[in-house]
Amino acid sequence: MIVNTLQVYSGAHGRAIVFCETKKEADLLATSNAMTADAHVLHGDIPQDKREMVLKVGTENLPFTSVNKLTHEGL
Repeated sequence: MIVNTLQVYSGAHGRAIVFCETKKEADLLATSNAMTADAHVLHGDIPQDKREMVLKVGTENLPFTSVNKLTHEGL
């Protein structure tokens, strides 16, 4: 599963951005019970203030950020 791959390649204190095909996939990954670290989702259904917080804090502290394909094109 992707969660295991993230843990192996991001290390104990690493961070990762995961690009998903759909908003639903991004939501499912971010809320997965298998996810052992904090994860936040970033896509068009998320309020602008939350998206800005995820971008700001995510680059500093959050191990995993899950975004969909269209959001990726806007980054």
